[in-house]
Amino acid sequence: MEKTGYHWFSLRTLFRDRFTPFRENSKFIAIFLLAVLFITVGAWFFKHQQPELGQIKNFLLESRLNYIITGIAITIIYIVLQGFMYKMSFASVGKKVAFSSAILVFLKRNFISIFMPAGSVAALAFFTDEVEEGEASKTKIHFASSIYAFTGIVTVVLVAIPILIYAVSRGLSAGTEIFALLTMILIVSAIYFLYKSLVKKNFLYRIFIKLFPSSEVFIDEIKYIEVGLNFSESPLSYDLVLTTTFNSESDLEKYMNHPEHKKVLVFLNQVTEKKALVDYEI
Repeated sequence: MEKTGYHWFSLRTLFRDRFTPFRENSKFIAIFLLAVLFITVGAWFFKHQQPELGQIKNFLLESRLNYIITGIAITIIYIVLQGFMYKMSFASVGKKVAFSSAILVFLKRNFISIFMPAGSVAALAFFTDEVEEGEASKTKIHFASSIYAFTGIVTVVLVAIPILIYAVSRGLSAGTEIFALLTMILIVSAIYFLYKSLVKKNFLYRIFIKLFPSSEVFIDEIKYIEVGLNFSESPLSYDLVLTTTFNSESDLEKYMNHPEHKKVLVFLNQVTEKKALVDYEI
């Protein structure tokens, strides 16, 4: 048994040492592979769409200049509005984002969505570094992106309703369009009630927690929480820092007296030699 255990440990150590460079550079490798994938798909796209792309020049030359200028102006307005939607989506989760950064995120995500399956949704997982500063966490960024996506779907439905009514009144629309719109309304309504149930911790929330117990939020008063590990060798430094943000001092007091927080304090008192506490307003 000892011999078997020894060889197993040696083999594990061998694989660990061999793959350590890959683990340490996993983010860089993933970015590189994605870049290669996007370049490949982009090259394939331009190759197969070359006839259509070649016709764009002819269309532009034959079009009236005022139409082109109007199209460019509408495009700029659309980009500005999308940036504003991103900015408000992040503001809804308590994250301030510069308007220029919001527009940049939209443009980057909109560009790669062309080359990805389900691009409009899949692209929301990329380019978080543009807004990942200060106290913003990836979870908060993805949540804000989800709000942006849901808002976009709602706006499509709201715009489609009067257009469809006009088309039906003119006899220009078939039952297929009506069915598609009703399906979209049902999907949007289902997402809204699901979100509402999760926020208010109703029936669906309880089912979700049973399926994924680790997702439960024990202390609602916490607005943001982050754990940082020290890399300095200074004798004045501490090993670990826990940063928490609250909406008010009353929420901080509730957090301090919460039973789950007291359990953590008992554990910390057992494993730490020295602690420091700082409370400040932002």
